[in-house]
Amino acid sequence: MNSKHSDADEVTLRNLAHAEIRDLKRTVVALRHELELLQAQTQTQVQQTTAALGGEIVQLKTTIATLRDELESARIGHEQAVRQAHVADHLEIQQLKSAASALREALERAMIDKDNAVKNALNGPLSEISQLREMVASLRQMVEVAKADNEQEQLRLQMQFTAEEAQLHGTVRALRDQLEASPAMRR
Repeated sequence: MNSKHSDADEVTLRNLAHAEIRDLKRTVVALRHELELLQAQTQTQVQQTTAALGGEIVQLKTTIATLRDELESARIGHEQAVRQAHVADHLEIQQLKSAASALREALERAMIDKDNAVKNALNGPLSEISQLREMVASLRQMVEVAKADNEQEQLRLQMQFTAEEAQLHGTVRALRDQLEASPAMRR
């Protein structure tokens, strides 16, 4: 009787362990999906911000090119500022690509870890449950960190584009004021 009771407890324990493993797998899949959605949203927001601000930058460059003939020395300074802005944009794009790549690699490592944990779960379900719990906690933390990093990066990009736009508007105003104040324009 004790053996039957022990066998029944072991079967119940295995069933509980398998149920918990299934729940943990579902949680890992949901977290992976949330991370992928966050990456897609971030990429879309970066593209929208770049496109919206890019159109206005092009208009400002056209205005500066029109004033270039009368204010040659100001043109040289402006071209340097525009080159620096392009370099900064390129560097930020590279940083975002690197961050996305790192997140992808982390997600792939997490998926490999999860797959290995599931395979080992058949041999030792109780010890593996604790490992899966740690993995879920780690993935949750990664999602939160990635979300916070992406929000900070978006805010920083938006602030940089706003500052660049203000600087270009100031340059255009200064060039117009100089052109209007020049004796050749008074005639």
